[in-house]
Amino acid sequence: MFFYRAGFGLRTPFGYDDITNITVAWQAPLHQLVLALFVPFTTSYRPAGSAVYRLLFDLFGLNPLPFRIVVYALLALNLYLVFRLTRSLSRSSETAALAALLYTFHTRLSLIYLNNGTLYDVLCATFTFLTLLYYIGIRQSGRRLTRWQWLPLLALFICAINSKEMAAIIPVLLLLYEILFESRRQYAPTLICGAFTILSALAKTHAGSPLNGNPGYAMTFTPAQFLQHSQKLMNDLIYAKGRGWSIPQVLAAWFVLIAIAAIVRKRHLWFFVAFALLAPLPVIFIPYRGFFVMYLPYAGWCMAAATLLRLPKIHPVIPFLLAAAFVATRPRPNLDDPAHAIIADTEADLRQLNLPLRKGASVLFLHDRFPPTVWGANMTTRLYYRDPTLTVDAPAHMDHPPDLAAYQYVFDYIGGRLTLIQPPAQRF
Repeated sequence: MFFYRAGFGLRTPFGYDDITNITVAWQAPLHQLVLALFVPFTTSYRPAGSAVYRLLFDLFGLNPLPFRIVVYALLALNLYLVFRLTRSLSRSSETAALAALLYTFHTRLSLIYLNNGTLYDVLCATFTFLTLLYYIGIRQSGRRLTRWQWLPLLALFICAINSKEMAAIIPVLLLLYEILFESRRQYAPTLICGAFTILSALAKTHAGSPLNGNPGYAMTFTPAQFLQHSQKLMNDLIYAKGRGWSIPQVLAAWFVLIAIAAIVRKRHLWFFVAFALLAPLPVIFIPYRGFFVMYLPYAGWCMAAATLLRLPKIHPVIPFLLAAAFVATRPRPNLDDPAHAIIADTEADLRQLNLPLRKGASVLFLHDRFPPTVWGANMTTRLYYRDPTLTVDAPAHMDHPPDLAAYQYVFDYIGGRLTLIQPPAQRF
């Protein structure tokens, strides 16, 4: 079902986010990136995702297919992890299979399937599920964490928080598990992971961090923002059209869900409902990004929905067939993104030009395929030649007309073909 519904994204070309993310990961000093992987309080930009970008680019260059294969492998793995997590808490394989089936596809998670830039969300979900499964497995065996069991737990948590800030919800989920499922509670993991989360938040908002001063990540802690963003996310979740639910209707739906959990009195349903409602909090107070940020919280909704569908005393095949029919009939997302063709065509232009550039050369594109707001020609050229020392300019990004004499190489399109109009031999 997953590949039937979401397989369309497996051969998606690079988008603008990919070029930017690869550039950031590739140009970072390797020792800095490696060090950032092992600490949760780093100013590096999401080092776990950057490490994946860096490794794949070093191995395969600007070939999008390996990137898509890795993302889809993680998506498939996450289905299994949702199955495992649901089964471990509900003690029901049928409920777990139903949750995994619901998690296979959501139309409005289209950027998860079509954009490598959401690798951070996918990787964060992977490590969040692994962290919860590891911890819950130890606690369900009746044990507390021993000295050596702390290392894998903290390693998984650090990888999660270094993938994306969504993992800040992990300490809360550990606490909820202890409250709901354990009589002899252990709060140290919650406190230590919570302390690491605070240190990570301080580092990522500190001067020198890519998120510091970035208006796209400016935090606004107001009830209005919480309610407005929650309304948008809920309406996408339920496939609403037009205005969708109002804020009072969203709050009423939450109240009904919580009331059902209170009436049913199943501990795992309480956990899943809390997962669904609390997991968006790390991104709810920044400017709205789109429904793709719900990839991790959507797992909570799927686990809660699977539990509710299993409440009626009917044959388990019936809710499974209903869920399969629902997933199979969801509309397919729009696949058109002009960035895909622009990046692919620019790389093809450079390939057909087949021109070796001097290391550290200065290059000017009199015209390029990218919109004026995108530094695509700069980043794509540096990545294609694997030379971060190249100086690549375009008039659209300059506040004055370029001096052609200042550049060793000047390119322009003649008859639709990228052409070298100023060879270095003419001046150097």
